[in-house]
Amino acid sequence: MLKKIYRLKGEDLKVFFMQKNKTLKNKNFLIIFRENNLDFPRFSIKFSAKIFKKAVKRNKLKRRIYEIIRKNWEKIVDKKFDIVIFPLKEELINEKFDLLESEVLNLLNKI
Repeated sequence: MLKKIYRLKGEDLKVFFMQKNKTLKNKNFLIIFRENNLDFPRFSIKFSAKIFKKAVKRNKLKRRIYEIIRKNWEKIVDKKFDIVIFPLKEELINEKFDLLESEVLNLLNKI
């Protein structure tokens, strides 16, 4: 799990969605981002309860994505953005960690 200061939650997340943001998308993920005035990026992972019906699946995928971010922190830390990641397919639960890692990092590098 990421440290608390690197997570985007609460009031900051509400403000994030009220402002104009940019998006990136591939077949499995949608990333919404905007610049922040901090020296580090902040992340949030959100799900559609219609796609991921069981909380167990949502939590498992959330832990995997946060681990990808934590593991590759040196590559990401120079980006000064607030980033929200939306997984789009329930089949991502069954994908291998390496595939998830390559897709998430590919989108984060485009920012």
